[in-house]
Amino acid sequence: MSTRIPTDVGARSQRRRGISARSSAGGRYRAGQFALYLVLSAWAIISLVPILYAVLTSFKSSPQIYANPYDVPHPFLWDNYATAWTQGNLGRYFVNGIIVGTISAALTLAVAAPAAYAFARFHFRARRLMHVFLAALIVPQQVVLIPLFILFRTVHLLDTWFALFLVYAAFGFPFTAYYLHSFFKGLPRELEDAASIDGCTPFQTFYKVMLPLGQPALVTMAILGFLNVWNDLIFVLVLIQSNDLRTVPAGLTYFQGQWSSQTGVILAGAVLSMTPIALLYLALNRKITEGLTAGAIKA
Repeated sequence: MSTRIPTDVGARSQRRRGISARSSAGGRYRAGQFALYLVLSAWAIISLVPILYAVLTSFKSSPQIYANPYDVPHPFLWDNYATAWTQGNLGRYFVNGIIVGTISAALTLAVAAPAAYAFARFHFRARRLMHVFLAALIVPQQVVLIPLFILFRTVHLLDTWFALFLVYAAFGFPFTAYYLHSFFKGLPRELEDAASIDGCTPFQTFYKVMLPLGQPALVTMAILGFLNVWNDLIFVLVLIQSNDLRTVPAGLTYFQGQWSSQTGVILAGAVLSMTPIALLYLALNRKITEGLTAGAIKA
């Protein structure tokens, strides 16, 4: 008995310490989770409040907005949406935005995907230049506006969609190529070896094997590229002068004058503009998440 009692006491003491340690770790984990949820909830509120304000204000007249900008609209003026759609010619601008965004995103992928694959899978001296492409991300758009305007005016491409295609593809290429480079670099080398044994050329391997495997990343980059083009204002204002060629953000400037502005109509147009984008994101949210996660893991 004299030898068992201390042993039993020591075992019980160790069990208590283990339970106490697990309880303490569980408490810290729950506190961390609570803090994370609190930060995310605050961020969600900060993000949603401007959207809610824009939606409510889009139903007000200009006198109501200036009298009490934070009051709930009474009555709700649906005429703002009718005015934005008819007088603002938003239907035409919607079609223009879809055309420009789709072609620009496709052109960006057509150039970035082969480049990313080559830099990721082939060995040559200039392959480290892939990291230099990221330097283009720090170049502000405002810096190149005047040179681009002079260049396109010289080559007679000013006031054409082709100028927008080139600009959007050029600005979208660095990030798209770098992201796809990380994705292709993480794919197993055995896939290329098997394709080579089957008689595939490097181009066939890229087209028939690598591109299908990179579908999540390609879809993600296509959606993000389309969203950037859809929301862009500055390049359209500078390079496009014809109203019939403008996109939605530039079209909304029709309601902004030098001495007055129709704030309710502008916000109604903005709500109409962001509605299809929000629906597109909700429909393809899983695809975007899968693409970003796959690229992050393989990087």
